[in-house]
Formats: sequence, structure tokens, C-alpha cells
Amino acid sequence: CDRSDIDYLYSMSQKLNHPDTIYKLIWSEYIQKPFNELLRANGIDEVSGIYKITNIKDKKAYIGKSTNIKKRLQDHMKSAVGISTIADQKVHHVMREEGLWNFTFEILCVCDKEELSNKEKAMFALRALYASHGFSMFRMSKFEAFDLYADNRDFMDYASIITFTDTDGMLMALKPDVTLSIVKNNRNIGDDIRKIYYNENVYRVSPRTRYFKEIMQVGVECLGKVDDDCICEVLLLAAESLSILSKDAVLDISNLDILSQLIASCRVPREAEEKIAEEIGKKNIHGLAQVCRDYDIGPARCELLKMLITTYGKPEEVIPKLETAFAKAEGAEEYMASLGRLKKIVKAFRGSGFEDMLNLDFSVVSDLKYYNGIFFKGFVKGVPDGVLSGGQYDKLMKNMNRNSKAIGFAVYMDNLGRLSRFEGEEVVIRG
Repeated sequence: CDRSDIDYLYSMSQKLNHPDTIYKLIWSEYIQKPFNELLRANGIDEVSGIYKITNIKDKKAYIGKSTNIKKRLQDHMKSAVGISTIADQKVHHVMREEGLWNFTFEILCVCDKEELSNKEKAMFALRALYASHGFSMFRMSKFEAFDLYADNRDFMDYASIITFTDTDGMLMALKPDVTLSIVKNNRNIGDDIRKIYYNENVYRVSPRTRYFKEIMQVGVECLGKVDDDCICEVLLLAAESLSILSKDAVLDISNLDILSQLIASCRVPREAEEKIAEEIGKKNIHGLAQVCRDYDIGPARCELLKMLITTYGKPEEVIPKLETAFAKAEGAEEYMASLGRLKKIVKAFRGSGFEDMLNLDFSVVSDLKYYNGIFFKGFVKGVPDGVLSGGQYDKLMKNMNRNSKAIGFAVYMDNLGRLSRFEGEEVVIRG
């Protein structure tokens, strides 16, 4: 189409009280035919599914769904021209301002209307988000050699893994975890950072039913020279992932280094350390107090441990309380450094649009033998269980003879069944 003619006609329309005629002229004479040819060349037909509109300039993407993708994209284009065929949306204004020719259109998934489930729509939206942030797709086999899980039995309950014998006699396992496979297939990276995302199924025993279950996960991993900037990037990506799933979401973060240092200062056996972490994870003050009595943990340290359960909320309120409480504790300098890392995260979230989502919660714990530093979980309204979980796992990397650091998170797609966020809505992905 002739862009100068379109610009001239738009300039004329601004002088009219009723510019609809100009908009229809632009559509019929300059846009309709080449746009339909574009759709045809890209195989976009009257099918049901999920589509993506991408701004070539800033790589921001818009994810939508329709039972007739061709018609829906035509409607988007008409609305961008100025012909109101569907509800006016931000993407239409951006297309008009940036120029219609600066956008690409593609189908992400073709499926029946009945198959446009929350899980599938969320999956494709998340994959588009991670790709837009420079993460590369990582694919892996559905099974691994059983030795991988036997060698890391503290990380994974290998007794509840589905196994089979391969044709060469090797004992294999249906993959119960993604992280171990990713670490195994990535050698030492040195000063570089490898940013990957995945969309995989794992096979685990459900904690509720005690039966094996196939679970879909979408997630990201950063391996290599993971510094504070990388950690903040991953946390912001986790927050944006939650915002795609729901308008009402919470991201709870903690610093496991604080808990690890405090537990180590108690000088108790390994079994007691595990009990302390377990009671804090359950927010069980009475159970924690009993562990302190059973292992003769002094009142000062016991109170600090209890404080990790009771201190929860917005970072600007929680961090000063913790700084005051740990200022005179043994190893105060290390505690202040760990709290300083939390302050950096809070600073990174300012102005992001996700700062209201952030909470500090030191009951967010995981296996301290493998995880360290920042750990976090995400929750959305309407889903009783967490839908996102992640953190740093430098200890796991070291256990698998890797000298790199790592951080990542997974979104548990099977927990989204009761989520209504995607019913009749579209999703905008930030570039």
C-alpha cells in the first residue's frame, strides 16, 4: 500500500466531523487486499485458535484467541484504521501510531473452540513472553537414565519415579523433574549466561491423590554468571508471568541465606535443621518452639527463628524490622548483606508496575541442601495452591559438578484449571 497516500488521508480525516468515510476508503483501497494476501501467505485462515500480533520495532506482542482467527485479525486491523468493528483496545492505538506495516501476524495454535482452555492460552502467552525477553526454547526427552535421580536422591524422591528397562538393559525413568535434566545437559558456562525456557510434562505422584500424574510446566532457567541483575530480571519475569495469569496476583519472596545462617548458628544436628525449616515452612510457631526446646536452642535465637514466621508483608515494612532484629545477632554483617540483596530487588521493582505484587515471606522455604539465596512463590486469586515457584540453586549445580550459578522458576499449568482470567480476554506481552 502507498504509505504517503494513507498519511495524507489521515491528515484530512482530522479536519472532518465524521471521518468514517475516510477510514473506510483507507481500508478498502489500501489495506484490505494486501492484508488478506498477507494472511493467506502465512496460512492464516478461518480457524479457531490462538494468535499473536508483534510490533517489529519493540518486539512487544499481543496474544489473543478466536473461533475465527482470520476474521478477528481483520477486525483488529479495521479498528486500527479507525473502523470500529470490535472493542477499542490499546493495541489498535499503537498500530495506528506506529504504522500498520510495522506489525506481524501469526497463529500460535490451531484448536477446536472447546479446546481453548485456560491452560493452553496461558501456555502460549508465557512462551511468547519468555521468547520476547531473549530466552531460547530448550527441548528434552521425556525420559532420563534412572542414575540421574539416584545420584541426586536428596533432591528428588527417586522411590516414587516411574521406571522401565530400555532395550539395551539400562534402567530409565519418566522425567519427574525438569531442572535436573537442564543442569545435566548444560556444561560449565563460565562468565556467560545461558537463558532458556521450556514447556515440558513431568510425571510425579500427586501429594493429594497419591497416584501418578502427568504435570505440564512452563518455566525459565538462567545458568552461568548469575549476578544480582540477573536475579532481579528473573523475579520481574516471574511477576510478569503472574500478571498474565491474573490481575490479582502475589509474589512472595525470601532469602534462604538468612534462614541458613540462623540455623547454622544454632549448632544442632542435621535432623534438627530439617525440622526447623519444616516448621517455619508451615508457619507453626508452637512446633518451632518445641524444636527449640528439644535441641536446647537459646531464647535469643529461638525468637529470631519465630520472627521469620511472624514477619510478613510489604518489603518497606518488613526489612527495617529485620534489620533492627539482626543488627546485634552473631554474624550481623552477613545478615545485613542478605537483607541488602532484598533491598536491591525492591529497588528493581520500582516503576515496573509489579511493585504492589511483591511481599516478603520467610516461610517460603525449600530444601536447604540444594537451594540458596533468593527463593519465591507466586499465587493468583481463585487458585488455592501456588502456581509458580523458583529460586537460586547454586548448591544443586555444585552437587552436579558445575562451577556455574543458576536461578529459575516454573509455572504449574495444571493448577490453572479454575482460573477465569483468559475467558474472553486478550493478553499483552511486554517486550
